[in-house]
Amino acid sequence: MLNGEIYNFADLRTRLERRGHRFRTRSDAEVIVHAYEEAGAECVRDLDGMFAFALWDASRQTLLLARDRMGEKPLYYYAGPDAFVFGSELRALLQHPDVPRTLSLESVARYLLFECIPAPHSILTDIAKLPSAHTLVVSPGDKPRLARYWEMRFLPDHSLGEAEWREQLRAQLAASVKSRLVSDVPLGVLVSGGVDSGAIAALAARSSLPRPLRTFSVGFEESTYDERPFAQQVAEHCGTEHHAIVFSPREALALMGTVGDLLDEPLGDASFLPRYALARTARATVTVVLSGDGGDEMFCGYPTFQADRPARWLRRLLPPVLQRATRTVVEQLPASPRYGSVDFLLKQFVRGLPYEPEIRTQLLLGGLTPTEQAGLLSQAVQGALGAFDHMPS
Repeated sequence: MLNGEIYNFADLRTRLERRGHRFRTRSDAEVIVHAYEEAGAECVRDLDGMFAFALWDASRQTLLLARDRMGEKPLYYYAGPDAFVFGSELRALLQHPDVPRTLSLESVARYLLFECIPAPHSILTDIAKLPSAHTLVVSPGDKPRLARYWEMRFLPDHSLGEAEWREQLRAQLAASVKSRLVSDVPLGVLVSGGVDSGAIAALAARSSLPRPLRTFSVGFEESTYDERPFAQQVAEHCGTEHHAIVFSPREALALMGTVGDLLDEPLGDASFLPRYALARTARATVTVVLSGDGGDEMFCGYPTFQADRPARWLRRLLPPVLQRATRTVVEQLPASPRYGSVDFLLKQFVRGLPYEPEIRTQLLLGGLTPTEQAGLLSQAVQGALGAFDHMPS
């Protein structure tokens, strides 16, 4: 089973053929099989792609599960006393009669904080998600063996100057985009007009493509939320065939009834609805799309990162009693419907002020504080959670 794509499969295939391997297909999935024959579970270290795969080794009676480095593709599993069940969708596991369906109240609490349910947890008590950059080896009679094969490290490196780092970053990004353009189906780019998706569109437009590059954007009737003019500028600069749609509150309400069929777990990201509508539009003309997702996380683009330094400074300067007084004053500010309004940013800032950076970031992004959660959850649920620490340090 392979869900995803191996971008460097052609290079891996060439290397493996030199070592005597003979291929029957042109599939990137077959490359994984031959790579496993060479290196066992360590073969994942050579894979560049987005993937979740399962490989059964009949001779060793061993099952290997693996997930890509950044966790782009999901992989769920249930390790029960009489069955081991896995799949790329949670609903697929529920088709097996041995898989229980018990709601995890702890994951509900995690969801209210993180607006998603982080791996290895899932919304159901007995089902786990394989974490990103991990493998899981399962053999009859043995406990499943979980192992990390890659870890991102943020260490200072002063060996190069700013200009050299800039060129390296541009080269790496260009290589990344180029590898994802290897496709025998029509492809496009989702653009918002921001730096991340704009850079990807520009690099993709420079490549030699068999068809004109198509770009897609979504806008809103409320002008302060509408990014279509910026996306149009990107499209004109890159010379793409551009398509834009408007997502209305009426369309959002119409989709609400089907959201449960589109998601395996709760997801507190309101952009999911317009992005789904945009993907549906793009699918009419292309099969694959690239986007700028992950850029803000990688390059600290969210305002929450900019708020970290003043938050640390105020926590040192103001005693807790003054922090609470400041929050009381800010919460009285009248609300504005504008995107990124001053009152909204200030209210988010002060509500996260009492917490450590790891938790403060989640609260600034929209997660609920313990007090807010207590006001939402029933007494029975709070009692069942007991001493569960859903605000880990």
